[in-house]
Amino acid sequence: MEKLIILGAGLIGGIVAKSILPNISDEFSDIYFFDNDISKQGKNIYGYYVLKDTEYYELHKQDCSLIIATDFWREIFNECKKLGIEQKIIAIFDKYSFNNPTLINCNYKVMGGGYNFTCIQKQIDDMSLKIERLEKSISRLWNSEEEMLINNLSISGIHNFSNKSQLPKLEMLDNPLSMEEVMEELERKVPKAYKIWKQLFENGKQVYIEDPSNNLIVDESIWAETFDAFGSLNWKKTGWLLDIGCGIQEIPSYLKKYPIEYIVGMDPLLPVKKHPFYFVQGIAEYIPFKDESFDYVTSVTSLDHVLLLDKALEEIHRVLKKDGKLLLWVGETENTEVYNPYREDVAPVDMYHLFHVHPSWFEPLMKKCSFVKESHYQDRWGNHFYAYRKNQ
Repeated sequence: MEKLIILGAGLIGGIVAKSILPNISDEFSDIYFFDNDISKQGKNIYGYYVLKDTEYYELHKQDCSLIIATDFWREIFNECKKLGIEQKIIAIFDKYSFNNPTLINCNYKVMGGGYNFTCIQKQIDDMSLKIERLEKSISRLWNSEEEMLINNLSISGIHNFSNKSQLPKLEMLDNPLSMEEVMEELERKVPKAYKIWKQLFENGKQVYIEDPSNNLIVDESIWAETFDAFGSLNWKKTGWLLDIGCGIQEIPSYLKKYPIEYIVGMDPLLPVKKHPFYFVQGIAEYIPFKDESFDYVTSVTSLDHVLLLDKALEEIHRVLKKDGKLLLWVGETENTEVYNPYREDVAPVDMYHLFHVHPSWFEPLMKKCSFVKESHYQDRWGNHFYAYRKNQ
């Protein structure tokens, strides 16, 4: 069997190691990284040895395949061409390769930057056609249980908050940390994971600001409407609601029917247009409110963006009132690896996440953090809605 060398031991190389290699490792006798950064050479990164210069130049002469994993793939490709080994390249990944996880899971010979290898390009074209057909099928399938759920809730009038009453005034912590101090604390606790997380945060920030319509919570999203319906089953009374990761939109579509005067939004990004509800800039690991402030906490496609998940859940538990509810919308994957940002080999799973949730470890973690699962709803596209009650 031949060997495999991944050219690039940075962020994208880490994603390849985490998401791609488990599916193809049995095709190769040995797998290595190589990186021009000499500080990485001779070490184990993402669970694989990084070749030294001399080792790489000796090894690439042998029977081996190459994967380029960097945004600077053109330079690397040209270097391979000069060495006469470009025919050994089986795939090139850059940040654009990971916008569609379906492509990654289906075929590892994916081009990100657009270099036209005929055989690989045909695979991409075929896959794109399948995805286009799938999207059309999804749009036709909306006469489904999600639509029925929404219609039934609208008829039942659950959104009629007739018991609105004066709620106690919210109080913030006496000395809450600033965003700069929060970032410093995160970096101090997990310096290696923080560096990766910060880059992933910037990736998401750029995409979100450039095209907010990509976000799942905009008005056009039927999934957001479904979550709104799910939330309505749990909003039995009017109470203070903290929305973690409320986003830069004026009002998250899943909260438009909740009494606006009792919503508190929190997000590390400032809104493009002023929110009509109370807003604080912050993250889930350091919520700047006093204990037992909220009746409800919502986190919509946001919890899997935190750095310290255990710390975030502890904070949510702290600010919820007795028997308060946490409503989550998360995407789940088949990857069962437990998320641990304290590990030395921590690596991203895609361009925006350090982890994805899996019930095998997430539900025991919720129990450990004193949350009781009350309901769970899964749609056909892998969205999971959870309602957890705070358990003393």
